[in-house]
Amino acid sequence: MAGFVDHYAVLGVSSRAEREEIEAAYIKSIEIDPNTSLDSAALKRLEDLKISRNLLVNPVDRSIYDIDHRNYHFMLAVRAIRSGLDDAVRDAERIANQKP
Repeated sequence: MAGFVDHYAVLGVSSRAEREEIEAAYIKSIEIDPNTSLDSAALKRLEDLKISRNLLVNPVDRSIYDIDHRNYHFMLAVRAIRSGLDDAVRDAERIANQKP
């Protein structure tokens, strides 16, 4: 899942957040000082916030996204476990191959 975007993290809310909390986080995130000029990074951030908000407040889109979100975090956990197991196997092989 290369390029996975955690829309909850974009808005700084929990995956259990209610619509009202998502809306409040969005509004708070887009508050801009009127004296600040928007560079391309700021415009990109605003677009990311808008995309995340639109996805998470739509019940159907959010349900579909939540499946991907859980799968992504599951895959991260599996990779971490595999990495730990690979390290353990290497350590066991190294110990087994040591001369007494």
